[in-house]
Amino acid sequence: MSDMVPATTSQLRGLVPGERFKIMGVLQQIKSRSDKNKRPFWEVVLVDSEGSVEAKVWSDGKWWDARAGERLPMEPSSPEMPGAFLNVPVGAIGTVSEFRGRQQFQFSELFLLDPEKFPIGGFIQSSPVPVEEMEDEFRSMIESCRPEVRGFLEKVFQGETWKKFREMPAAVTHHHAYVHGLLEHTLAVTRSARALARSYNGSGVDIDLD
Repeated sequence: MSDMVPATTSQLRGLVPGERFKIMGVLQQIKSRSDKNKRPFWEVVLVDSEGSVEAKVWSDGKWWDARAGERLPMEPSSPEMPGAFLNVPVGAIGTVSEFRGRQQFQFSELFLLDPEKFPIGGFIQSSPVPVEEMEDEFRSMIESCRPEVRGFLEKVFQGETWKKFREMPAAVTHHHAYVHGLLEHTLAVTRSARALARSYNGSGVDIDLD
């Protein structure tokens, strides 16, 4: 382990072919592929607070569940894989290589990390709007709904569902692609929809603002 360089995505650019590294971040994209011999491999995009990096995980790569501290092997062909590694904190061990004069990165091992110890907010950009402010607005919007709608929304947005909804980005790239981005995007769309509905109030069209 001593020959591995702890790195961030920006620091990886300074490594040379053959160097091994370890990195932590969030996998925002995983694509399954097959090589010319029909063996599976995966193209992944890992992000941290400094940027993003594309890497390959070959068929002999190791996938581990290390959330409880002990490394437990995970089979990439199982139904929950590799999706279990998407949009959660992970660690990776990899090697720098070169292909046609271009720097490339290969992950030989990937680890699921404990989200309580390694929250995704530490790895990716957060919304510029304070999350407490957005949460208050979201709850206020729910409170303004008629009872049956309010009850349904309160039941949906609670517990683990609310926790994930509150933390998730709205997209991989482009708009609101950061922590709390989905909540921010939802509020923006709801505000726009309400404003549009109110503009039709005097038209005689039956508008349900709840």
